[in-house]
Amino acid sequence: MDIPTSWTTEPHAAYLDWQATDAAGADRRRFSQQSIIQHKAMFDRFLRHLSQRPTTLAEFGPEHLESFFADVDNRCAPDTTTRLRYTKLIDRLCRHLVDVGMRQSNPAAIFALTAAWPDEEPEPLFLDPAKDMALQAHVQRSQAATPASPATGLLSRFSSAQVSLAAELRATRVNHAFLDGVRPHLYIPKSGRRLERIVALPAFCTPALCGWQWHHPAVPEALLFPAPRTTDSRPMMSFWVQ
Repeated sequence: MDIPTSWTTEPHAAYLDWQATDAAGADRRRFSQQSIIQHKAMFDRFLRHLSQRPTTLAEFGPEHLESFFADVDNRCAPDTTTRLRYTKLIDRLCRHLVDVGMRQSNPAAIFALTAAWPDEEPEPLFLDPAKDMALQAHVQRSQAATPASPATGLLSRFSSAQVSLAAELRATRVNHAFLDGVRPHLYIPKSGRRLERIVALPAFCTPALCGWQWHHPAVPEALLFPAPRTTDSRPMMSFWVQ
């Protein structure tokens, strides 16, 4: 099967094959496996949007992108980079489809021209005091009811520490969590441009994490939150991918 035909008949498989063999970012660096998983989820969402119009990867135009980005904007919080990430992904996809002869033009180019990554880190968002206390109460209450709940452990860790990436959350190793000392904390290794750092854990979240470790003992190098029902060391999938 030639490449244009594969994109027409099996677009999901064609996208994964392209990501695994040839796709790269602006710096020509290959994407990590976790990035490929996230990109695939984003591509699937875009493909669903096209199928509802209906149109195809070979025929969609700027009007379909307008409606898609409007939907993205409606479903995402303001001042996030979600739309920007979709713009970059679809522009990269269209340029590839032009290269393989499936399309004659790139309708995403005009959108990509005005899309640029922010120069500064986004302002952190915080819960108001009442909602923050309700979240803490939920974690503590869930811990008492189901001490082995992975969702509780994940929620307590992500909501309590300055961990800004879902990838950092899922990549935590058992020996990265220091819960027994006077100052419980997590070690976050260096990742790309982000330097290694230590993040403190407040008291409310440590019982859930301790409970998770107690009921799921593992070797120090193992993932703290591995994917359920697997025999290897794959991390738990992100539960907030759009």
